Amino acid sequence: MAQWNPRALLQSAGRLLRVRGMTVSRWMLVAFAFVGVNAGLLFVAHELLTLPILAATVIAGEASTLLRFVANDRWVFGHARPTLRRCWQFHLTVLASFAVWAGITAGLSAIGVPYLLASVVGNASTVAWGLSTNFLWVWSASLVPQEFPADR
Repeated sequence: MAQWNPRALLQSAGRLLRVRGMTVSRWMLVAFAFVGVNAGLLFVAHELLTLPILAATVIAGEASTLLRFVANDRWVFGHARPTLRRCWQFHLTVLASFAVWAGITAGLSAIGVPYLLASVVGNASTVAWGLSTNFLWVWSASLVPQEFPADR
């Protein structure tokens, strides 16, 4: 089990701040693009394949998560091949992002914040969560400045 190491955390944060802006920009582009990809997959699953909405949502969400993982792994962080370890770590961050969004949305709604505004705040929080966990955990070893093989 990992121990709390403030020095390592500060070093990781420093690496994150030194990452080329292109990597963060690519990560954000992938994140925003996959909002559309997810909607498209949901449409296909529900409207064209006539799956019930719950099944269509789960299938579209998982397919979108896997495709987003591959896009991040290859295009954003420059890995030639995805690994199961990074894939399950990414899945855990996505699951945790859902919990962050749901908790913030429900919590703010419970104290009187309009639910749509609460949802926007929750979504903004998941972007911060996803950015930090993706860069500091899932792909932390990829933060060493390098040429991206996908650009060659």
